[in-house]
Amino acid sequence: MFGVQAVVELLKSILKFFVVFIVAFLLLDGLFDQILGLSLEAIPLNFGHAVNMLLWMFLALALSIGIIVAIDAPYQVWNHTRQLKMTKQEIKDEFKNTEGNPEIKGRIKQTQYEMSQRRMMGEVPNADVVITNPTHYSVALKYDANVGGAPILVAKGLDEMAMHIRTIAKEHKVEIIQSPSISTFIVLYCRS
Repeated sequence: MFGVQAVVELLKSILKFFVVFIVAFLLLDGLFDQILGLSLEAIPLNFGHAVNMLLWMFLALALSIGIIVAIDAPYQVWNHTRQLKMTKQEIKDEFKNTEGNPEIKGRIKQTQYEMSQRRMMGEVPNADVVITNPTHYSVALKYDANVGGAPILVAKGLDEMAMHIRTIAKEHKVEIIQSPSISTFIVLYCRS
Protein backbone atom coordinates (compact mmCIF):
# COMPACT_ATOMS: atom_id res chain seq x y z
CA MET A 1 0.00 0.00 0.00
CA PHE A 2 2.91 2.36 0.70
CA GLY A 3 5.29 1.16 -2.03
CA VAL A 4 6.91 3.18 -4.78
CA GLN A 5 4.20 2.19 -7.23
CA ALA A 6 1.47 3.49 -4.92
CA VAL A 7 3.29 6.82 -4.49
CA VAL A 8 3.71 7.18 -8.27
CA GLU A 9 0.02 6.45 -8.84
CA LEU A 10 -0.94 8.97 -6.15
CA LEU A 11 1.23 11.67 -7.73
CA LYS A 12 -0.20 10.93 -11.16
CA SER A 13 -3.76 11.18 -9.83
CA ILE A 14 -3.02 14.50 -8.13
CA LEU A 15 -1.39 15.82 -11.32
CA LYS A 16 -4.39 14.72 -13.40
CA PHE A 17 -6.77 16.42 -11.00
CA PHE A 18 -4.81 19.68 -11.11
CA VAL A 19 -4.55 19.67 -14.91
CA VAL A 20 -8.31 19.22 -15.30
CA PHE A 21 -8.99 21.70 -12.49
CA ILE A 22 -6.73 24.39 -14.02
CA VAL A 23 -8.26 23.93 -17.50
CA ALA A 24 -11.78 24.11 -16.06
CA PHE A 25 -10.87 27.18 -13.99
CA LEU A 26 -9.34 28.95 -16.99
CA LEU A 27 -12.41 28.15 -19.10
CA LEU A 28 -14.84 29.39 -16.50
CA ASP A 29 -12.72 32.49 -15.86
CA GLY A 30 -12.49 33.27 -19.58
CA LEU A 31 -16.18 32.65 -20.21
CA PHE A 32 -17.49 34.16 -16.96
CA ASP A 33 -18.75 37.35 -18.59
CA GLN A 34 -20.45 35.39 -21.39
CA ILE A 35 -22.11 33.05 -18.87
CA LEU A 36 -23.51 36.05 -16.96
CA GLY A 37 -24.57 37.62 -20.26
CA LEU A 38 -26.76 34.61 -21.05
CA SER A 39 -29.40 35.90 -18.66
CA LEU A 40 -29.63 39.14 -20.63
CA GLU A 41 -30.08 37.48 -24.04
CA ALA A 42 -33.37 36.45 -25.56
CA ILE A 43 -34.59 32.96 -24.73
CA PRO A 44 -34.06 31.11 -28.00
CA LEU A 45 -30.64 32.70 -28.58
CA ASN A 46 -29.28 32.09 -25.10
CA PHE A 47 -29.89 28.29 -25.40
CA GLY A 48 -27.85 28.12 -28.59
CA HIS A 49 -25.12 30.27 -27.08
CA ALA A 50 -25.06 28.11 -23.88
CA VAL A 51 -24.83 24.88 -25.88
CA ASN A 52 -21.99 26.38 -27.93
CA MET A 53 -20.06 27.32 -24.74
CA LEU A 54 -20.69 23.87 -23.22
CA LEU A 55 -19.35 22.18 -26.37
CA TRP A 56 -16.16 24.27 -26.29
CA MET A 57 -15.69 23.59 -22.57
CA PHE A 58 -16.23 19.87 -23.14
CA LEU A 59 -13.77 19.91 -26.04
CA ALA A 60 -11.14 21.77 -23.97
CA LEU A 61 -11.55 19.37 -21.01
CA ALA A 62 -11.39 16.33 -23.33
CA LEU A 63 -8.24 17.75 -24.92
CA SER A 64 -6.63 18.21 -21.50
CA ILE A 65 -7.49 14.62 -20.59
CA GLY A 66 -6.15 13.52 -23.99
CA ILE A 67 -2.83 15.19 -23.22
CA ILE A 68 -2.71 13.35 -19.88
CA VAL A 69 -3.42 10.04 -21.66
CA ALA A 70 -0.73 10.76 -24.27
CA ILE A 71 1.81 11.15 -21.46
CA ASP A 72 0.49 8.38 -19.17
CA ALA A 73 -0.03 5.61 -21.76
CA PRO A 74 3.66 5.24 -22.75
CA TYR A 75 4.60 5.28 -19.05
CA GLN A 76 2.06 2.51 -18.32
CA VAL A 77 3.40 0.38 -21.20
CA TRP A 78 7.00 0.88 -20.03
CA ASN A 79 6.09 0.13 -16.41
CA HIS A 80 4.12 -2.99 -17.35
CA THR A 81 7.01 -4.29 -19.48
CA ARG A 82 9.46 -3.60 -16.66
CA GLN A 83 7.28 -5.46 -14.16
CA LEU A 84 7.02 -8.49 -16.46
CA LYS A 85 10.79 -8.89 -16.59
CA MET A 86 12.14 -11.46 -14.17
CA THR A 87 15.12 -11.06 -11.90
CA LYS A 88 17.97 -13.56 -12.10
CA GLN A 89 16.79 -15.20 -8.87
CA GLU A 90 13.24 -15.54 -10.23
CA ILE A 91 14.63 -17.19 -13.39
CA LYS A 92 16.64 -19.65 -11.28
CA ASP A 93 13.64 -20.43 -9.09
CA GLU A 94 11.39 -20.97 -12.11
CA PHE A 95 13.97 -23.25 -13.72
CA LYS A 96 14.15 -25.28 -10.50
CA ASN A 97 10.36 -25.51 -10.36
CA THR A 98 9.96 -26.62 -13.97
CA GLU A 99 13.08 -28.71 -14.46
CA GLY A 100 13.58 -29.86 -10.90
CA ASN A 101 16.41 -29.17 -8.52
CA PRO A 102 19.69 -30.40 -10.10
CA GLU A 103 20.89 -31.88 -6.79
CA ILE A 104 17.67 -33.87 -6.38
CA LYS A 105 17.74 -35.00 -10.02
CA GLY A 106 21.36 -36.14 -9.58
CA ARG A 107 20.47 -38.06 -6.43
CA ILE A 108 17.52 -39.73 -8.21
CA LYS A 109 19.76 -40.76 -11.12
CA GLN A 110 22.36 -42.09 -8.67
CA THR A 111 19.68 -44.13 -6.86
CA GLN A 112 18.34 -45.48 -10.16
CA TYR A 113 21.87 -46.44 -11.21
CA GLU A 114 22.49 -48.22 -7.91
CA MET A 115 19.17 -50.11 -8.20
CA SER A 116 20.07 -51.11 -11.75
CA GLN A 117 23.46 -52.36 -10.61
CA ARG A 118 21.91 -54.40 -7.76
CA ARG A 119 19.34 -55.90 -10.13
CA MET A 120 22.09 -56.72 -12.62
CA MET A 121 24.28 -58.31 -9.92
CA GLY A 122 21.27 -60.35 -8.81
CA GLU A 123 21.06 -61.85 -12.31
CA VAL A 124 24.72 -62.95 -12.45
CA PRO A 125 24.06 -66.25 -10.55
CA ASN A 126 21.44 -67.16 -13.20
CA ALA A 127 23.91 -66.62 -16.06
CA ASP A 128 25.31 -69.56 -18.01
CA VAL A 129 28.68 -67.97 -18.73
CA VAL A 130 30.72 -64.86 -17.90
CA ILE A 131 33.00 -63.70 -20.68
CA THR A 132 35.87 -61.41 -19.78
CA ASN A 133 38.88 -59.90 -21.36
CA PRO A 134 41.86 -60.18 -19.05
CA THR A 135 41.81 -56.62 -17.75
CA HIS A 136 38.72 -54.43 -17.90
CA TYR A 137 35.42 -55.90 -19.11
CA SER A 138 33.01 -58.64 -18.06
CA VAL A 139 29.63 -59.66 -19.45
CA ALA A 140 27.29 -62.31 -18.10
CA LEU A 141 25.24 -64.17 -20.69
CA LYS A 142 22.26 -66.49 -20.37
CA TYR A 143 21.30 -68.86 -23.14
CA ASP A 144 18.05 -70.78 -23.37
CA ALA A 145 18.36 -73.62 -25.90
CA ASN A 146 14.56 -74.09 -26.01
CA VAL A 147 13.97 -70.53 -27.13
CA GLY A 148 17.01 -70.40 -29.40
CA GLY A 149 18.41 -67.26 -30.92
CA ALA A 150 21.18 -65.17 -29.43
CA PRO A 151 22.22 -65.30 -25.77
CA ILE A 152 20.69 -62.71 -23.46
CA LEU A 153 22.95 -60.18 -21.77
CA VAL A 154 22.07 -60.22 -18.05
CA ALA A 155 24.96 -58.16 -16.64
CA LYS A 156 27.84 -56.07 -17.89
CA GLY A 157 30.56 -54.16 -16.16
CA LEU A 158 33.75 -52.19 -16.50
CA ASP A 159 36.78 -52.24 -14.16
CA GLU A 160 35.49 -52.57 -10.55
CA MET A 161 32.06 -53.72 -11.68
CA ALA A 162 33.71 -56.29 -13.96
CA MET A 163 35.67 -57.66 -10.99
CA HIS A 164 32.49 -57.79 -8.92
CA ILE A 165 30.73 -59.79 -11.68
CA ARG A 166 33.66 -62.23 -11.72
CA THR A 167 33.52 -62.59 -7.92
CA ILE A 168 29.79 -63.33 -7.92
CA ALA A 169 30.25 -65.78 -10.80
CA LYS A 170 32.98 -67.65 -8.87
CA GLU A 171 30.78 -67.80 -5.74
CA HIS A 172 27.90 -69.34 -7.71
CA LYS A 173 30.10 -71.56 -9.88
CA VAL A 174 29.20 -69.80 -13.13
CA GLU A 175 31.72 -70.59 -15.86
CA ILE A 176 34.15 -67.73 -16.56
CA ILE A 177 35.82 -67.55 -19.95
CA GLN A 178 38.71 -65.19 -20.52
CA SER A 179 38.92 -64.36 -24.16
CA PRO A 180 41.09 -61.48 -25.38
CA SER A 181 40.03 -62.26 -28.93
CA ILE A 182 36.45 -61.22 -28.28
CA SER A 183 37.34 -58.14 -26.26
CA THR A 184 35.92 -55.96 -29.02
CA PHE A 185 32.60 -57.77 -28.64
CA ILE A 186 32.66 -57.17 -24.88
CA VAL A 187 33.61 -53.50 -25.26
CA LEU A 188 30.64 -52.93 -27.58
CA TYR A 189 28.19 -54.53 -25.14
CA CYS A 190 29.61 -52.74 -22.11
CA ARG A 191 29.32 -49.36 -23.76
CA SER A 192 25.79 -49.87 -25.10
